[in-house]
Amino acid sequence: MNLPIAILSRAFRLIFAQPRQTLRVILPGVVTYIVGGLLVGGAIFLGASMPVEASRSNLLLLALTLPGFAILLRGFSLFAVMWHRHALVPDHARDDVMKPVKGTLNRYLWRCALLVLLLLIISLPIGFVGGVGTGIAESSTGRGSWVASGINTLISIVISWIGLRLSLMLPAVSVGDHMGITQSWAATRAASKDLFWTAALLGILNASVWAISVGVLAAMPFLGLALAPCIFVFQSLLYLSVLSTLYGHLIEGRPLT
Repeated sequence: MNLPIAILSRAFRLIFAQPRQTLRVILPGVVTYIVGGLLVGGAIFLGASMPVEASRSNLLLLALTLPGFAILLRGFSLFAVMWHRHALVPDHARDDVMKPVKGTLNRYLWRCALLVLLLLIISLPIGFVGGVGTGIAESSTGRGSWVASGINTLISIVISWIGLRLSLMLPAVSVGDHMGITQSWAATRAASKDLFWTAALLGILNASVWAISVGVLAAMPFLGLALAPCIFVFQSLLYLSVLSTLYGHLIEGRPLT
């Protein structure tokens, strides 16, 4: 468990060691993402309030939704690429690459889309096997809910583990390196067991944050709604920091201290 803890410790240091620097790096992406989210949210609100038969309203919704999604995706890629570069590029060279070109952002999005598609495909047979196992356990022991909870947890960890092993191509493209899915899988083979426990620890952290946010939302709805974007940013930063740490350690040979 030493390596998983070291990876997460390094990820937390990247986020919290210099809070002002962290805010400066992520702010352009966050603001862009919020603008896109507001456009999409505004389109959904207008769609719910306008008559269904109004043809002009459909055109207006389309005019707001498509640019909104495009801006939202661009904000996410800007957020992620800037953070990877902040984590991986040396200080003396950082100013030259902290304004990523359009091609880098597009390549990052394409790789994210490929990764999501692969994980969806992989999750289908895993989920099917888990469902069969739950059904057998319920029919034989009558404790299907407990078994289902355990199986779902294990499935989530396994899919997260696979995602970690395939995702090194994301920080790679951010710093101009060429790495594919198979190269990422091969590069993480030696640390496969440690990455499984890293995925488990990430799952525990995310579940804890989610439980706290649900409790706050139930007790203080306005505060809970205000904290929701901050929690999303933190969870995204943590995952991106873990990927950057893994890339720096496994590919570039950087120490975790």
